[in-house]
Amino acid sequence: KWPNDLVIESGSGQISKLGGVLCERRHTATGEARLIIGVGINSKTPSELPRTDSNALRPAGIAEVFGVLADPSELAREVLAKLSAWLDALERDSASTVIEAKRLVEARLKLVGESVAVRFVDSDRPAIEGRMIGLDDALRLVVLSDDGSRVACEAGEVQRVRQG
Repeated sequence: KWPNDLVIESGSGQISKLGGVLCERRHTATGEARLIIGVGINSKTPSELPRTDSNALRPAGIAEVFGVLADPSELAREVLAKLSAWLDALERDSASTVIEAKRLVEARLKLVGESVAVRFVDSDRPAIEGRMIGLDDALRLVVLSDDGSRVACEAGEVQRVRQG
């Protein structure tokens, strides 16, 4: 699901899920906003996990993708250090940090320019098909739909549509 999945493309062009990120905003009793961030990364290939959805991404692990067995504690330290640096940057200069985040994410989007289908799982919006064109300023995925309109997608299941 966009934007939660951490995916990687193999040399053969297959996209696999390496992990995921979930963020939730909560408010304290005094009204102060807090962000809860959960990150999961597969250190080993979870090949024994059943795929409950035939359209689901194939799971992959760091050991399979990069050929090294990652120490979970070291991996957690690395992820937390990077996350902390980004959160510090957001606190210092949110506008330029968001611009930089958009640039980095867009450079890594695997399906830009390709035909995709987006199914909005947490709303009554109908599914759309079109060509993925990037991100808008709110970091929502933008799809140029088959009817020519630009559709901003905050969250949904994004799948490559094979042509032909």
